[in-house]
Amino acid sequence: NIQSNSERGSVLRHLIQTQELSTNGYLQYLQSVDKMSSSTEKGACLRALDIEFKDKTVLNAYFTTISKISSNSESGSVMRNIIRSGKLQDEDYIPLLETVGKLSSSSEQGSVLRALPSLALTNPSLTNAYFNAISSISSSSEFGSVLRDALRKMKMNEDAWITLFNTAGKLSSSTELGLVLRRAIPIMPFSNTALDQFYTTTSKISSPSEMGSVLRQIIMSDKLTKYGMIGALTTAQKLSSSSEKSAVLRQAASSPFIKDPAVKEAYKATAKGLTSDTEYRRVIDVLID
Repeated sequence: NIQSNSERGSVLRHLIQTQELSTNGYLQYLQSVDKMSSSTEKGACLRALDIEFKDKTVLNAYFTTISKISSNSESGSVMRNIIRSGKLQDEDYIPLLETVGKLSSSSEQGSVLRALPSLALTNPSLTNAYFNAISSISSSSEFGSVLRDALRKMKMNEDAWITLFNTAGKLSSSTELGLVLRRAIPIMPFSNTALDQFYTTTSKISSPSEMGSVLRQIIMSDKLTKYGMIGALTTAQKLSSSSEKSAVLRQAASSPFIKDPAVKEAYKATAKGLTSDTEYRRVIDVLID
């Protein structure tokens, strides 16, 4: 019945600091917080909670309360606070990630997602929740930044890598997409399935210079397989720039795989798509030499 948000918040914080609450007590506490009209007081009361979240009912109610805070900065602050506490288990991050997806601020979304610890993305539910949260970011620069952060610290199995490449394909910025894919090459798996998704995503780059840069880099990788080389050459057929296509072909010509008949055929097929006679002669002369 206290009308003042600051007074209500003060009473609630005193309660949480002096009383050991039951599961029902925590739920009532969160209900009281939810009824407050002040985002600042809501955030302060939620940050004051020191709880292990052993009961998933309380965990879900906690993130539901966060999602109802009208201020993106307060919501983000509360989520970063609980991440720093180290009290969440891997599966507990699923409702957090779903809450991140409801934020309207790309900068707050990015800030919370980059605050995450290294997670083992082997659970499909956690993997999907993580990449769905990234996909909800409207800013290309924040979107790309979070994906690069994922490459730096997330532990991903092959399925997670495929989801990452699929998510990266939603980027509207060729520059950001190129950065993500080039950053992925040294650490990605080179299975046929992973390579297929990598090239599908690469083909979505609208900038010929960015696409060409990604293809040249993967061709130079020591981990590249014959299958991967053929995939790179096939993807290069989609390049609209003769100079970029030629540069990719000349890079491929320096690879030991070029001696393989199947690779050589893929090389020639890509070369036929060159609209410049000069570039065509260059790439064929390199092959003959």
